[in-house]
Amino acid sequence: MISLILVSHGDLAAGVKNAADIIFGKEKDVVTISYTPEIGPSDLKEKLEHELKNLINSNGFLFMADIFGGAPYNVAAEIVIEDPKNRSLLSGLNLSMLLEAYSARLSYRDPNKLADYLIDISKMDIKKFDPSIRARI
Repeated sequence: MISLILVSHGDLAAGVKNAADIIFGKEKDVVTISYTPEIGPSDLKEKLEHELKNLINSNGFLFMADIFGGAPYNVAAEIVIEDPKNRSLLSGLNLSMLLEAYSARLSYRDPNKLADYLIDISKMDIKKFDPSIRARI
């Protein structure tokens, strides 16, 4: 199973994981890291590396960050570069993406292929409400 490391500014990652756990149930090998004003990028990297060592997995790691180019994403990218075959990184962490990751990570042995799948499926989760459907509800 691919381990998931959720990283965000503030408690976003923890909140998304909490919501996913309510819907899907608690999952193994999923951790959250919060980047707060009290810590710098080097502290964040240390925390991420610590979690890598503590997670038991056989199929790699998928980092899921809140926004592209933010400190959590950039620091995770530094770690992914060290072992790109066994590590991957996505930005845009949200609840539907995490739920898909929970279901799909059992079917994938390559975190990069899982990341590609999540990108494709997540695009389909963005919808604009159409008021004309009210008559059909």
